[in-house]
Amino acid sequence: MVEFQGEQDDEIRRFVDARYVSASESCWRLFQFDMQDRYPAVQRLALHLENQQSVTYREGHAEKAVRRLKDTTLTAWFKENAINPEANTLLYTDMLEHYTWDSRTCIWKKRQRNRLAIGRMYSAHPAEGKRFFLRLLLQHVRGAKLFEDLKRSEVGTLHHTFRQAAFLLWVYWRTMMSG
Repeated sequence: MVEFQGEQDDEIRRFVDARYVSASESCWRLFQFDMQDRYPAVQRLALHLENQQSVTYREGHAEKAVRRLKDTTLTAWFKENAINPEANTLLYTDMLEHYTWDSRTCIWKKRQRNRLAIGRMYSAHPAEGKRFFLRLLLQHVRGAKLFEDLKRSEVGTLHHTFRQAAFLLWVYWRTMMSG
């Protein structure tokens, strides 16, 4: 419990007076270590259905924004898979182990240095339906060049929905593991 005496209206003074620095934090500051760090780097990976990516624009400039629509990390992953056979071996979430995302040009570039980076896909609740099953498929399907490729089974059959494709992928893996 902390009780303040004196001026109660000075919020800044109350904050400074009530600040507690533990022994470990004080040593950390004395040795001038960084108090916070962003290692490994975490890159957010877009998760959206076909032609449903977010678009930001100024009022009155909607048409111009749609004409200059940039690739997201997901659509650029599809394009990279189409032109680069090496990318076909990677899952969407593993892309950052070998590539970096250039947000200015909106393309994946081959990683020059071997720095650790983590790809974190946006979450999707099961109630979101298509988006939820899309996320499941992106965690297990390699080398997709289009959204349709995610609906294709291991034997090449094209399924109607992401849900059906995800379920049949689960059935396929389960039968492979059991027999």
